[in-house]
Amino acid sequence: MVEKCMYTPQTGEAKVVAVKKLTPGVIQNPACLQRLYDEVRLLRKLNHPNIMRYIGIGYSDESSEEKKGGTMFLACEVMQGGTLNKLVMNQMLMPHKSLYTLVTALKWCINMADALAYLQVSQPTVIHRALKLENILLKVRPGSGSDVDIETSSPENILLKERTGSWSDG
Repeated sequence: MVEKCMYTPQTGEAKVVAVKKLTPGVIQNPACLQRLYDEVRLLRKLNHPNIMRYIGIGYSDESSEEKKGGTMFLACEVMQGGTLNKLVMNQMLMPHKSLYTLVTALKWCINMADALAYLQVSQPTVIHRALKLENILLKVRPGSGSDVDIETSSPENILLKERTGSWSDG
């Protein structure tokens, strides 16, 4: 489950972030935890306008190592527009109403291709293992007066190419 929370960095003003609590089993398995930390190091390096920005990782209870493990979370940029899957499904249910244009859809495809190209040339090479409509998030709601901007998915779907294992996030 993802929740919206307020985050106040030491050098800035408060902003809303998306917080996803991790499954305790991920933290309790040393191999999974190491892969998670490897991915976090990678996410910190990614900087592209069409890739959701990683904010940080933390714990809601730091009173003991056991409590830390059970309360670990990831924080990322909030995507207000929902998923591309929801928008496409709504369009299919309401064919008489234009929720987006073909030109906008083409822009989304170009944005996704640009983000994937960025991942491909990053060091280390990164692949996105779950590129599908439900993992493509919209930055703003369609019809809000702003162009809809694509952000490619959530952190758990952006992976190192060399990685062979996986970790669960519930």
